[in-house]
This record gives sequence, C-alpha cells and structure tokens, in this order.
Amino acid sequence: KAVCTFDEYSPDIPNNQILVGTIYRLMATRNLDPELKGKLVALRYRFSNVTILPIDSSIFQRARIHRNNQFYRFIIDVCKLVFQSTLPSEVAGQFVFSDFTREPRQMNRLFEAFVRNFYRREQNQYRVGSENINWQFAAQNELDLQYLPKMQTDISLESDDRKIIMDTKFYQETMQTNFQKETVHSANLYQIFSYLANQKTDSHKTQTAQGILLYPTIEKEYSIAYQYEGHSIRIETVNLNTHWQNISNRLLSILPE
Repeated sequence: KAVCTFDEYSPDIPNNQILVGTIYRLMATRNLDPELKGKLVALRYRFSNVTILPIDSSIFQRARIHRNNQFYRFIIDVCKLVFQSTLPSEVAGQFVFSDFTREPRQMNRLFEAFVRNFYRREQNQYRVGSENINWQFAAQNELDLQYLPKMQTDISLESDDRKIIMDTKFYQETMQTNFQKETVHSANLYQIFSYLANQKTDSHKTQTAQGILLYPTIEKEYSIAYQYEGHSIRIETVNLNTHWQNISNRLLSILPE
C-alpha cells in the first residue's frame, strides 16, 4: 500500500488579504493616476478567491514571512507604506494621500535609509552599517553616565584601514542664513564633530576617520572640506531631481578612492 498526504493550497491567506485590501484602498483613493487605477481594476480580478478585508494596523501583524515566501517582504512593506500614507477623506469610503514630502522626519528617515542601502548594494570597498559611539567621559559617580544621550551614527563605512562617518540631513534649505550670510547648520557640525572625537581608539583609521554631512541639493551644489587634526570633515550635496545614473555617480564619487 502507498499512502499519500498533501496540503490543499489556498490563496486566501493574510499576506494576500493585505495585498487585496491595499488594491481596493488605492482604487478608492482620490486623484490617483487614471492609468494606474485602470491597472488596479484589472488586477483585482486575479484575486477573486481572496477575502476582502479593510486595511488597519493590526492586519500587518498577521503577515508571515519565512524562507519560502521572501518575495512577500517587499510587497508587504509597500502595502504598509500605502496604509501609512493614505487618510480617510471627507467622502465616506474614499481616501486621500497625505503629502509625504511635508513630513520632515519621515523624509529624513527615507533619505538616510536610501543612502545607507545604496552604499550596501553599489560598492564593495567598505562595510556599511550604523554604530553606537560611547562618550569618552569619566564621572566620579558612575551612575551619572546613564544620563548621557545616545550617540548613533546614520551611516558608518569601514574598511581594514579607513573609516567614514556620514550623517544625512534632509532640509528645505541646505545652509542656515544669518544676516544674509550662509553657514553650515551648527548643530549638524557639532554632531559630526562629537562622533569623530568620541570614536577614537588607538587604531590609525579611527584617528584619521572622515566625517561627511550629506544634504540633498536644493538650489545650489556644495562640496566643502575642512581639516581638524587628522580628520577631514566635508559638507556634500546630491541632486535627487535628476537621472538615476547621475545620483549613483555622485554618491560613489563622495567616497574617497
């Protein structure tokens, strides 16, 4: 005798329910591109066996990503971004997009994540990550040290003999203006200086580590360099309103050869 068992395939799973719910949410969003809305209408018929559920924050906790369905990770992240970026409109059952570009904190996090992941994918000279830096302070009462603020870099690039600390800033104005004079944002300069001063060890690469403040280009390109002891501190901009290849070339050119 041969006994065979098998699992029945069902497309009605939480991952697909999130995807279908997002499709319907986008179809009900005002001012969506007509061509895109037409594609969504056609796409929904491919999920006729999936339960249509309203999208809320709790539904994303039901998503299950594992080794065999890794392709869902990006899709679920996009659905979550759509959920976070759409709001109910004054008309019942319809939604409107919030203006993502008017949220400085979100834009700053997006810019930081983009630059970090770009360097992870597009170059192999440096290891890329974010690091915690300890203050090189001493205190008679060690309990006092717990009140020091946390220092965490946006991006740290490190090879066997070089180290770069990069801080990304997304502002409406690259420079601050005082009495019609442009200057670097003082808080940004203090921050990158503190990183460089407190990350020092006995190794040569920490004693000559470079600091880079990176801003998106607003009206004018900047490439400014300073020296402090063994450290180079640079202010650079990247124009995001251009062809992708230009952005790639610019970001790669910022790294020392």
